[in-house]
Amino acid sequence: MIHPQSVPSFSQISQADEISAALGLQTLRVLEYSKPEPVSHYDELIDNLQALNLDSLAVVSMDTAISEVYSRNNQLNVLIDRRGSQASLTRQGDDMSSVEGFGSLKLSSSFQVYDSDGKTGLGLKFGSIVSTAPEKVLSTKVKPLSLDFLSRLARKRLRTPSRQSHRSGSNSPRDLVRALESSGRLSRDQEDTSSPKKSAADMPELQYLVTYNLVNNFYFNLVLWSPVNNSIAIAIEGKAYWWDGSSQVRDMNIQRPGLAPVSCVSCSNGDALAISFSDGYFCIYQIARRRPPVSRRFNSSIQCVEWFPDGKRLFTGDLAGTVCLLAYDGTTILVLCHLTGFTQQICGISLNRDCSQVAVGANENLAIVWDITSETVPREKCRLRHKSAVKGILFCPWAPSLLATGGGSNDRHLRFWHTGSGTLLKELDTKRQITSVFWSSYYKQVMLTFGFLTTDDHIAAATYTYPETQLSAQASSRDPLRALSATIAPDQTKVAIAANDGTVRVFGLWTERPYPLTEAPSFIAAGTYGSSVVESSEGVDFRAPALR
Repeated sequence: MIHPQSVPSFSQISQADEISAALGLQTLRVLEYSKPEPVSHYDELIDNLQALNLDSLAVVSMDTAISEVYSRNNQLNVLIDRRGSQASLTRQGDDMSSVEGFGSLKLSSSFQVYDSDGKTGLGLKFGSIVSTAPEKVLSTKVKPLSLDFLSRLARKRLRTPSRQSHRSGSNSPRDLVRALESSGRLSRDQEDTSSPKKSAADMPELQYLVTYNLVNNFYFNLVLWSPVNNSIAIAIEGKAYWWDGSSQVRDMNIQRPGLAPVSCVSCSNGDALAISFSDGYFCIYQIARRRPPVSRRFNSSIQCVEWFPDGKRLFTGDLAGTVCLLAYDGTTILVLCHLTGFTQQICGISLNRDCSQVAVGANENLAIVWDITSETVPREKCRLRHKSAVKGILFCPWAPSLLATGGGSNDRHLRFWHTGSGTLLKELDTKRQITSVFWSSYYKQVMLTFGFLTTDDHIAAATYTYPETQLSAQASSRDPLRALSATIAPDQTKVAIAANDGTVRVFGLWTERPYPLTEAPSFIAAGTYGSSVVESSEGVDFRAPALR
């Protein structure tokens, strides 16, 4: 069940019990250690708080990356060491799973959420302490946090529903999906002023949707912005939903056998919505539901889909490395031909503007481009080598032989290719795993979303100019955020990112322009391909002014 309307507006919350309910906590007690100097020893603090009889207590060091978690009466002591690439958990050599009474521990760079005996607590940085203990007399060295700060905590999704509560079919609004608004800005007392201002513009976070069990899989494509209803199709486990980008979430009520999760959602330019499942089941719905869905079962899970503009043909790529050209007439799905050349799963597919070429990226560090002027007899044009999986792949909308590809975690390069000759035109080391690539139809720019980072700047997405490859704008997050899949709005003013933390976040993208570059006179100007020989073969007008 989804009840986004029952989630209280955090701007209206004024009582601690309301905040507690919004966070999903039975009781909430928030304390802040007010000692001004860095905390290196916790004995005094623990002595002061023993009288509270806490069910669970987290103390986070202000001067190191090591935290300590205590249970009631200090009987359980767990060290959390964040100094490495991953947090390590120790209790005198015991594994966390063997610690009795400790349900789970979930870490991020800014907070820890943990369950102890079915009760929930939260530990924050800078000496903040949160417990589920009932009201007790406080030590003079501990003071309550303000309700205003609690409201900001609520916006940060401090509590997600447990798997048990979800399976039980509770009607709680946090069981599956919670829609919240986010300003994308920090209050003055939480802004980080230590780092210098960046020259790149900010891509503001506009809204986000908190989901339960959004599959954390790099190879799945779980979000797609439909041009028909201007809503985002989102796959969550074995179900699919429409989200309008603000507060409305609707179940698509997909009926199908089995419990396999959705591996891909894809909308045509018309009324068709393709949904594939990890067990090979594939179906196409009409968004307006004028006809019953058409389905077909394949030998392997379809991971990505690319529609032709007419909505009657589509390419699919599966887990086994098979690329199929399908025909869809509203009643049947037919296989027209196969493209061969891969042995591992397909990650991304892109058609060029005049549908004469198709580019396919795969997990075997390779992208292949085919000439499909004869669809039933495709001809391989070139193979584009990378150092990792190629999921981000897209033809330029205003230059039919210009292709952008993004390399995975062992590659991290953005590359531009001339597909007519297989020439590498330019490349840029982004120092990040590239999970999707989008061209602007209105500007000579490209946008990337990022997964794993080798930097500490927590950039989820960025735009770059072409052909200069200068950073133009970026979407930052306070915590490490891995963008798994993404989709842009039909007018290209927003991008929605499905992240590894279970959220779908909407960021501002490009501003609107009255017409796309393809409608501008001489839109392919000199410099587009970076080579006079290549540009001559593409019929580029060297007298045309460069457009930005």
